[in-house]
Amino acid sequence: TLAVAGITTIENEASSTSSTSGALRVVGGTGIGENLYVGRDLNVTGLSTLTGITTTINQLFAGTDFSVGGATTLTGITTTLNDLFVGVNFG
Repeated sequence: TLAVAGITTIENEASSTSSTSGALRVVGGTGIGENLYVGRDLNVTGLSTLTGITTTINQLFAGTDFSVGGATTLTGITTTLNDLFVGVNFG
């Protein structure tokens, strides 16, 4: 167990290309009690659940399935490269 009362800085600048590389590697789960800011790319493998308001400032790409439960507002140009299903329950 590591308990740190003050600010902790990791000065290693190793880039991460997977969940097992980079300056900080965590084998188990990670809980973050406050805000999280990511300075560059965010890559997520597996299921992602976003609760609350989710805002994309520029572009949002979904490689395969993209599901939204509840009200959805699209402002501006909306482009689909393949099929777009509205009002269909896939569950």
